[in-house]
Amino acid sequence: MDFAIWILDGLCPNTIYKNPFINSISTIYNPVVPTKFNITKALATLAILLTIIWTCIGYELTLYSLGVYLTPIIWFISAAIAGLMWLVFKRYRQHCIRVFWIVNIILFAALIISELVNNYKPTITVYIPQNYEGVVHIFFGEGDNKEAHVDENGIGYFAWQGEADWCVMHGEVDITDALNESGSGQLTFWSADSLSYQSITTSCFEAEHGRVYPTTPWNQRHSTCMDEQEYLELVGSGVIDETKVKMETWQVD
Repeated sequence: MDFAIWILDGLCPNTIYKNPFINSISTIYNPVVPTKFNITKALATLAILLTIIWTCIGYELTLYSLGVYLTPIIWFISAAIAGLMWLVFKRYRQHCIRVFWIVNIILFAALIISELVNNYKPTITVYIPQNYEGVVHIFFGEGDNKEAHVDENGIGYFAWQGEADWCVMHGEVDITDALNESGSGQLTFWSADSLSYQSITTSCFEAEHGRVYPTTPWNQRHSTCMDEQEYLELVGSGVIDETKVKMETWQVD
């Protein structure tokens, strides 16, 4: 197409580009090349976005929201590095603005990633049978199991070291708010010579269809977990599988 327009231009000089039809065809086959990608604006946009993200994270997740005060410090450090480059490397002064934004991006990205990693907590899910209603007891066990399947007797086991978020499913209904009324218990079994004892940790809460659970644990009635006598009776009757329960031994000083 370019060749044909070149020929017509040679035959009819100074008139070819006055023809709107020819001009429209030329535009179709010779589209306008988009402007060059502006890397400085892209870096600035990303840096500002990460600044906003870190400010929110610093306010919500860091101790006493102290992370917020790192924002002006990072901007100052970035400006200092860019200024130092402007003074020392005269050949690269035109890149100082980019260096400022790049340092911002690196520092804020590092802070965001480290804070998210430090605050990561796995989710332990408790599955309660649809047809069960009553007190649920969850025992801490051995291993690395992030799911607790409650049986028909209201007994479940889980194993996880460290902090975790919890989710409680009663059939298909999420009743995680039931944990706002949960209780905890430490079962203690002394040795015959009273020089050591073994302890078991348990948590308990009530599962009831159609119940509206509180959204906060403050000023609530909390469930009372089983005591040592009831535990031993349930172990003896086979309701509790003691091999799945973690029992810690402590020596008396």
